[in-house]
Order: sequence, then structure tokens, then C-alpha cells
Amino acid sequence: MECRLRSTGDFIIIPDPFTTPGTHVATYACFYAISGTMLICMLVVIWLLSRSLEKGNQIHVHWASLCRRPFLSDAFYLGFFFLGFLGFAFLAAAAQTQPAGDNGVMLVAEILQCLSWMCLLLNSCCILEQLQVRRAGRVSMWLACLLVLLLAVLDLAMSLGPHFIGTASLSSLSAALCVPAFTLAHEETKTAAPAFKAGLCFMYFTSYLVIAALEPFCGYAAHPTCYSLCNLGSPGAHVAVATPLLLLAGPFLCFMQTTNPDQASGPRIKPVPPDAPASDPDPDPEPEPTGRDEET
Repeated sequence: MECRLRSTGDFIIIPDPFTTPGTHVATYACFYAISGTMLICMLVVIWLLSRSLEKGNQIHVHWASLCRRPFLSDAFYLGFFFLGFLGFAFLAAAAQTQPAGDNGVMLVAEILQCLSWMCLLLNSCCILEQLQVRRAGRVSMWLACLLVLLLAVLDLAMSLGPHFIGTASLSSLSAALCVPAFTLAHEETKTAAPAFKAGLCFMYFTSYLVIAALEPFCGYAAHPTCYSLCNLGSPGAHVAVATPLLLLAGPFLCFMQTTNPDQASGPRIKPVPPDAPASDPDPDPEPEPTGRDEET
């Protein structure tokens, strides 16, 4: 049922989000804005990839750092921005057109968000493989990717939290795991770019953590108590609080990849050594002496 929320001295009527779609305008408006930002970043990466494939992988621009592009990391960033663009678009559509609760649009959004962050996690793993950091760091990063994948499957099967809590929690965890990977890259290369990327991933971590932590108080789950514990002014305002960080992190991450691309490569698997060739038999073996030869 609808509730009456006091705002600046007056009461506003908030329809029940479990029966009326689009009641939290701030939520889907912010998701659409983030989706648009991810789309722009995706187009930039596509341009880089298209130029890098022309004329022997040479880019005809004046920036020396763009003379040759590492294809693998650009492909990972393309997946991150493309799937993130679709994921936020579906989140916005779910908030605008669907009532609160589980629905098909929300399920697709969760899958896309998980795959988006999986691209950046795999990129982090391949960075450590390229730099050949200590084995413990590389193995830990691959195990972290597997952990996120298992948690994503668990979230889709059993729901780790209602509404946006599960998706925001997984995204926050994924961003947090990228921070130590870029930090290790900074220590190995002694360059500033990985440190900046670690900071941007921390911004992602903080913004998603805000959404996950405040969803029970300012999101759909708070409607039965008429948002009495939300101190941000209006329903869905927690998403608006986190949105500036998300709007900044995406373009800056795209800019850093444009000017300082990650050097990434797959894990080096040592080939199995071939078996030692068998010794060739003697082509002309000496005949064994017979008894008749001994008599003569």
C-alpha cells in the first residue's frame, strides 16, 4: 500500500513499488545516466580496437603511447563497458517498468553485471600473468575470479539479497578484488597508471557498497516502514549518492586505458617435454657363431 512521507514540511504520497512500477524515479534515472556513460566508453574502446587493427596494428595519431595497442586488454575493457552498458540499461528498465521483486528483466541485468565485472577480473589476472609476479599472487587472483563466479551462480539460484542488494554486493566485491591486482602491477612496473586504476576500482567498490548497504533503508525493502530509517530525503536517493562516483570512475578508467593500456597475457603453460627417442637398432648386426664354424 502507499505511504505518506514527510518532506520539507509537507507529506508526499509514495505508491507501493511492489504493485506500481517506476515509483523510485531517482533510481532508474541514475541507472540510465550510468548506462549512457558506459556506452560512450564502449564506443571509445571500439574506436581504439578498429584503429589498432589497421595497417599492421599501427595507430596514426600523435600520442606516442598509442603507437601500438595491446589487443587483449582492450578486448577485456570492451567487454566490461559493453556488458556494463547493457546491465545498467536493464537495471533502469527493471526499476522503471517492473514492480519490485524478482522478474526476468532483473535477472538479465544481474547476469550482465556479473559478466561485465568478470571481464575486468580476467584482465587483472592476465596483467599479473604478463608481469610474472610471484606465484601466490597470480594463483590468488585466479581463485578470486572463481569465487566471484560461484557467488554469482549462487545469487542467481538462491538470491544473496533482495532487489539490488545481491547485484551491488557482487559488483562491490569484484571491484575490491581488482584493487590489489593493480597495486601489484604498480609495484612491479613502478609506473603511476596502475595506481590510478587501483584508485578508480576503489571508487567503484565504494559506490556499489553504498548502494548495497543503504538499499534496506532507502530502497524497495524500506517501503513497508515508509522509509523511516532513510535520512537521504527521498526513496532511491542512495543510488543518487553513489552515482557521481560511478559517472567519474568509468570515463577515467577508459581514459587511463586509452593513454596507458594494460599489458596483459594469458597464463604461460609449459609444454610437456617430448619422450626421448628410442635408440636405433644396429642396421648390420654381427651373425652369431654356429657350431659348424667352430669345427672349421
